[in-house]
Amino acid sequence: NRELIETLKDFGRVYIVGSFAIYKALCIDSVENHDIDIVVKTDIAVSKIRKRLEDLGGIFVENNNHKGFRINYHGQLFDIWRIKDTDAIFKQGFERKYRNITDLISSFGFNLYQVCVEDGMILATPEFHEYSRTHKLKLINNNLSNPEYMIEKALKINKNVVAKK
Repeated sequence: NRELIETLKDFGRVYIVGSFAIYKALCIDSVENHDIDIVVKTDIAVSKIRKRLEDLGGIFVENNNHKGFRINYHGQLFDIWRIKDTDAIFKQGFERKYRNITDLISSFGFNLYQVCVEDGMILATPEFHEYSRTHKLKLINNNLSNPEYMIEKALKINKNVVAKK
């Protein structure tokens, strides 16, 4: 949904992460995404971002576990949060050193998550490129606050990737 992305750009740089980015990077269009995960590099309050999207017809669904929110925007679910709040998914005391988007995606746990989309461009780490060739999952960061959940998600995505191979 280009309108949502353009609106979010008013607040800062916008990155699509998660399964949507993974499938785009691997040229898999046949898998339906339940939601699209978006991080915004901004210091503007999440409440202001949410208000703007609601003013444009978005329907608030719930708060997400990244200190952000889930919104239904014209029939598509989006999970939106700020990059600086991403540490909510890590164990307490884990120090995440963020300098650029690849630093952020490198901390997401598995090699297959180390990809994002910005302005239609796919940005990926060498670990993701290795995954795209081998389809072998590799745990990169075990400092996740809920590793069981991330393992379950990674296995599901990997199953879809291997099935489309």
